[in-house]
Amino acid sequence: MGSTELLSELSCRLSYTQSSWTSLEPLFRLRRAVLGLARDRVGHINQVLADRLQFEIGECWLRSAQVARESGQLQEAYSFLLEVKKSKHIEFFLETAKLSWARGNHTEAIGAIRKGLVDTFPQITAALAEEVPEGQKNRPALTSALEIMSKVDRDVLCQGKLLLAKYMEEAANVSNDTVMAIYSEAKSLAKTNEDVFFASARSVDKQIQRFSDEQQLSHADLISYTCILYMRAMMTGPTHLHHCLPRMLSLWLDFADVVVEFTNKKGKDPIMVATVNMASKQLDKIVTTVKIWRKQMPGYYLLTALPQIVSRICNTHTGSFTMISNILAGLLLGPHRQQTFWHMVSVSKNRDANRRNRCNEIFKEASRGKPDMEKFLRDAVALAKKIDELCDAKTEKGVKSVSLRDILKSLPALVNQPDFSPIILPNQRNMIVTLPTADANVQKHEAFPSGLVTIEAIEDSVVVMPSLVQPKKITFRGSDGKMYPFLAKPKDDLRRDCRLMDFNFLLNKLFRKDSEARKRDLHIRTYTVVPTNETSGLIEWVENLKGLRPIILQLHKEEGRYLNSKWCNNYISTKADPIEKKKKNLARCLEDQKGAVFSHWFAKTFPDPQAWLMARMAYTRTTAVMSMMGYIIGLGDRHLENINVDTTNGHTFHVDMNCLFNKGETMEVPEVVPFRLTHNMVDAFGPLGIEGPFRISCEIALSVMRKERDVLMSVLRPFVFDPLVDWAKGSKSGGAEEGMEALRRVQERLTGNVSSNLKKDQRKKGLVNHPLSVEGQVNHVIEQATDQDNLAQMYWGWAPYL
Repeated sequence: MGSTELLSELSCRLSYTQSSWTSLEPLFRLRRAVLGLARDRVGHINQVLADRLQFEIGECWLRSAQVARESGQLQEAYSFLLEVKKSKHIEFFLETAKLSWARGNHTEAIGAIRKGLVDTFPQITAALAEEVPEGQKNRPALTSALEIMSKVDRDVLCQGKLLLAKYMEEAANVSNDTVMAIYSEAKSLAKTNEDVFFASARSVDKQIQRFSDEQQLSHADLISYTCILYMRAMMTGPTHLHHCLPRMLSLWLDFADVVVEFTNKKGKDPIMVATVNMASKQLDKIVTTVKIWRKQMPGYYLLTALPQIVSRICNTHTGSFTMISNILAGLLLGPHRQQTFWHMVSVSKNRDANRRNRCNEIFKEASRGKPDMEKFLRDAVALAKKIDELCDAKTEKGVKSVSLRDILKSLPALVNQPDFSPIILPNQRNMIVTLPTADANVQKHEAFPSGLVTIEAIEDSVVVMPSLVQPKKITFRGSDGKMYPFLAKPKDDLRRDCRLMDFNFLLNKLFRKDSEARKRDLHIRTYTVVPTNETSGLIEWVENLKGLRPIILQLHKEEGRYLNSKWCNNYISTKADPIEKKKKNLARCLEDQKGAVFSHWFAKTFPDPQAWLMARMAYTRTTAVMSMMGYIIGLGDRHLENINVDTTNGHTFHVDMNCLFNKGETMEVPEVVPFRLTHNMVDAFGPLGIEGPFRISCEIALSVMRKERDVLMSVLRPFVFDPLVDWAKGSKSGGAEEGMEALRRVQERLTGNVSSNLKKDQRKKGLVNHPLSVEGQVNHVIEQATDQDNLAQMYWGWAPYL
């Protein structure tokens, strides 16, 4: 192996190493020592190789400075930077600026980038200062200067321009036009850099979000420009797909609704008529671009935002609906027809006739002239119908298990037909897309690398759950010979759980992109939820879970305390009791329990000290993430049967997430805590309680959500366009207004505004709330969740005493 191959191999290995100070710094130190010895040995024989080794040593110093800065070791980073300066590394000015910014010296950081760009790239700076000659698109001097530049130099130049634009925008010390001009320069320098298009689109998008409907019409060109930039970013690579696609769809389809609304308005003045016409032309331009973009994109890109696309099936703009219809029909005809079907099946039975008809039209369009497609859709729809029947099948009270042949023999008969189409199991392996890495081939990438598992048969034994609606646990045998259990749940709008899972999948992607969240492995445990109609569907079964309630009651029992209903009734308060009496009862109840016990479970379940510590940290961090997610989305009904813990690793696992958008506030005994943080929950966090790992994880999780609020709001938009059943009942707008109000409250929390627990009309009309910092907001909600006044007012069945 030659020296060049060896050095590139070492660089490649480094890119797969965990990006943390503790793991990388010893590596860099060793590398610098070895490369220094090699340089000294070959210096008098081969000067070219010695210079290359010197460059690599400078590269190691630079990477050390980067890692030190990212882990908050700012003084270390500064001392490493002094070494980088000696080696005259091209990226020195970028790292200097980033370090100044990290130290809070914003003006100094911007000055360092400006000076660095002028000193490092004088020819480019001079060429950019020239005017574009008449009749030409580009500056000739710039084109010739770029041709002689290496790819590495061009990348550094682009990074510099992007960083300058970003810092100027965040420091808000120049106008938007100046920032946009710098983004335009970056675009003219790099035609295939996805970061440039993404950062540029995101910058304009922030301005568009402040527009009213009328302002959107008069700035139609900006909206069209931003959509095209997002599409360009996706065409150059998949890195920002989870942000670009939801935002592009929201911008395009929200704008389409606005254009239709104003087109149909009566009594417009001539100026408004002209504005609407111009906006309509820009909308047509977006649709045309989407059409071209769709042909160049691999189908699995669209799977990442499929729930959003399906929810907009009733878009009122003809061109936009035709485009959505073509996208969905194309997916049904492509390699991902199975995943698309599972996403669309519940819409084909929607109570809204328009939505239902449009979905069935798309099914017809896809199967026209394609007998194999027609057969697949017929079998898949028949299977979904049988699952609905299974959900609703009545069983006698107290029966724990039944035979599938006895309650619905037509279901196994359907699956066992010799010519039954292969249909995939709707589990995470089959439904969640794996995106390509940065250097992979996007077009040839296999989105489901583990292979798809189809339904081979259904086991005869069905377990009936003891809860009120009697959900049934059924087991499919997959084409790989393994068993896959699912829960068939009736009388519940599972679209709620399904969309919340989409929200959680996205959150996990965002956590993985954030270095602090990634370091702590912050994530939410997810599972697949597939609604087969509006009130029933399938939920992927997760093994090794145990509810917190049985664990805590068992621990008390072992210590000789029997916390049964008779014992609990000694402390119960009525709704009419004064708050003081409720507090006294709760305090007495807690006192008689002789303290919290949940931490004992971790010691018993994980007797090895290392396993115990890892499980306790996993529990603390997953509880923190779920608490913040639950607070943002208004998740209620967190009684101890709905919170489970994984007996293999200590992770918190929440189920039955259908009490969303502060629905708990409207219950007979209103919920007044943002999430569950009772004394047993805190006991298992360890000696620091709510301080330390719990609070830090809360702050990191909330800061990621607040930073990415625009894309999170885009993912929640389907709640407005395909409203929930209980919103639609008795609503004049079919549930859309209730959806808008729910999303407004989520947006407020993501901005940092906190509201009191009072009803809307009781909220003080005093000073306008100013947004709190992340730390302030976390502190506020933790105080609310642990406040004895709030816990005393909770419904006794929620068990505020456990």
